[in-house]
Amino acid sequence: MSVCQSCDYDDNYEQIEEEQEEDTGALPREGQAVATDSNTRTMMLGEILVEGQWKITGMCVLDDKRIEVSFTESGKIIGVEFSGVATVTTVGGASPDGSIYGEGQAVLTTKDGETVAWKGMGVGKPKGKGMAISWRGAKAYQTSSQRLIILNRMPLVFEAEADENGVGWHKHWEWK
Repeated sequence: MSVCQSCDYDDNYEQIEEEQEEDTGALPREGQAVATDSNTRTMMLGEILVEGQWKITGMCVLDDKRIEVSFTESGKIIGVEFSGVATVTTVGGASPDGSIYGEGQAVLTTKDGETVAWKGMGVGKPKGKGMAISWRGAKAYQTSSQRLIILNRMPLVFEAEADENGVGWHKHWEWK
């Protein structure tokens, strides 16, 4: 076995590829470690810190095969109720396998008037009719709210689903 000095990856790629083929696409649940290579690097998901609902409110076709999707969202951030608006822009159209890469941002407001912003990226997979889609990705949050400031120090990974009418749910886990 050889090891690359700059990145510590070994050349045992066949084992890694076999493990990846068994992937179901769903994120692991709280506290579940995921081996990412044969050097036993792991990704650990912590608590669900953000969860709620979202609804697509508008779509706009931009230049170069890009689509801008606007939506409202509501739910709880670390137990605090929020609502907000967001926009995701697809980048470069659909891939040959039908997946879509997107980047987005949002401004959220808690019921007490605190603001939280996020920027994120993810991969969406259309699920058939209408606006039905499944998203997986990561977000970085920023806030000056003292009770939510922990969000500034960690990335969150998310999964989100929408039905054919553009109504869906989302959950975000701490990425330890």
